[in-house]
Amino acid sequence: MINDENLPVEVSATAALSLGLNFVGSKDEDSINILLSSIMAFGPETLKKDMARFYGVALGLLFLGEGSESETLIETLESVEHPIGVYSKIVVETCSQIGRGNVLKI
Repeated sequence: MINDENLPVEVSATAALSLGLNFVGSKDEDSINILLSSIMAFGPETLKKDMARFYGVALGLLFLGEGSESETLIETLESVEHPIGVYSKIVVETCSQIGRGNVLKI
């Protein structure tokens, strides 16, 4: 459901958020690949909708409290040309530092 561009973005983004909530802090490779491929494959019309932000939130949840282990994902998100890539990068950076005690980084 997450990668299906024929579905409304509301359905796809909600499924992405559910995936992130199910695997909080797990760095699940399959989930990361599904979410990244969605962000990279969807067109600008799909990604500019407000609900598309849930893809970045789902990625952030996967790295919640994991610290510097999110560096590879952050570098990958920098290659996304759409502004959702910058948003997702900030969310992943912030979520990965939560609970780590690094107040300046957050």
